[in-house]
Amino acid sequence: MSKTNLYAFGSNGNGQLGVGNKDDVLFPSPCSFSGHTNPFIDSPQMITGGGNHSAVITNKGELWMSGLNTDRQCGLPSNISNLTAFEKVVLNEDKNTNTQSISAIKSVACGWTHTIISTERGDVYAFGKGSFGELGCGPSNLALNGKILRVEGLANVCKVACGLRHSVALTTNGVCFGWGSNRYGQLGTIINNEYNEKLVGLSSKSTKNIQYFSPVRIAIDKESSFFIADIACGRNHTVVLSAAGDIYTFGNNKYGQLGYASPHDITHAEQPRKVSVFPGRIVEISCGWSATIARNDDGQVIIWGRNDHGQLGIIQRIESEDQGFIIQPVPLCYIPKLVVFPDDGHRHVIAAVTCGSEHSLAITTTGQCLTWGWNEHGSCGSGNTVNVLSPKFVNGDGIISKIGAGCGTSWIWISG
Repeated sequence: MSKTNLYAFGSNGNGQLGVGNKDDVLFPSPCSFSGHTNPFIDSPQMITGGGNHSAVITNKGELWMSGLNTDRQCGLPSNISNLTAFEKVVLNEDKNTNTQSISAIKSVACGWTHTIISTERGDVYAFGKGSFGELGCGPSNLALNGKILRVEGLANVCKVACGLRHSVALTTNGVCFGWGSNRYGQLGTIINNEYNEKLVGLSSKSTKNIQYFSPVRIAIDKESSFFIADIACGRNHTVVLSAAGDIYTFGNNKYGQLGYASPHDITHAEQPRKVSVFPGRIVEISCGWSATIARNDDGQVIIWGRNDHGQLGIIQRIESEDQGFIIQPVPLCYIPKLVVFPDDGHRHVIAAVTCGSEHSLAITTTGQCLTWGWNEHGSCGSGNTVNVLSPKFVNGDGIISKIGAGCGTSWIWISG
């Protein structure tokens, strides 16, 4: 096994950290890659995780995966149930009996049992299992059994994102498409046309239980010129960022993750709505299962949603309930709040943020990493399993320049 500058910590019962074993990791530990060569020339393009599987895209556009593979969500043969080290995935599109090589990978997203990738050519492919249509390959392809299929109807895609049971794609011309479960309106307002109507499957008479088995365009507002610059998915909600730096949210709001209304007033919403009260211009977004995080152009971090494990990095007090905080039955905040970082005499300017299922990571412009949130399996890298209620530094021997997260999992790239 070849070890690199990629380090992992957190939940590892299926080998999803890629560190060579199935033990939870409480401190940053080096990842392992099968073979005898280092797959990296420079830092990876992307690191992410799903339910129990994980993916890394190298700077050369190669896809490496680890973790659970029982539904072929790692794109590897069926006789491999778990991968404890990252394995290179050889991607060939299944075209009946023929195969066609897939170009370099640009983006990857992992759901509960499925994986979605987009290529440098702008094509989108799916593999794994998706009973709710999250594969996007039609109602007859809910379990691909090792096949890698192209998601038809999409072109010029630059990024993909996955929730638990839904998937979203963003094109280079700022248009957003979604498919999979729409139980909570997490696919937003669908632009209806004859093509889209053929792709819908109803599990009940309620429109909120519609499943889309192939991509449908998501309408953000009435302006045809609206340009989407980024996308992110929580467990059952979706967030988009406009080119102007505005955030729109839709889907489940049980824990205030939409950021504009109490869950007592709005439990879910399919109409995308702008989230207000941000300082600065938003340049980056990410989602936990039930929380949303954003970074502005001044290096500040804004967050909202569920907070029973410290996901917001904010210690709630009963007297603060009139400020968007709700204490019972589950602590949450439905109004965006600034994350306060350690006061050590320096202002910490944040260069990147990302969310795992119930925890978050941030890196500063000086190459330091901070974590907070759910830590039962060590996903905050603190050396113990106590939840981290406010941001704390992770010990890393060098400059940390890249971060990634999944369901109770975390990765950092240490440059030197």
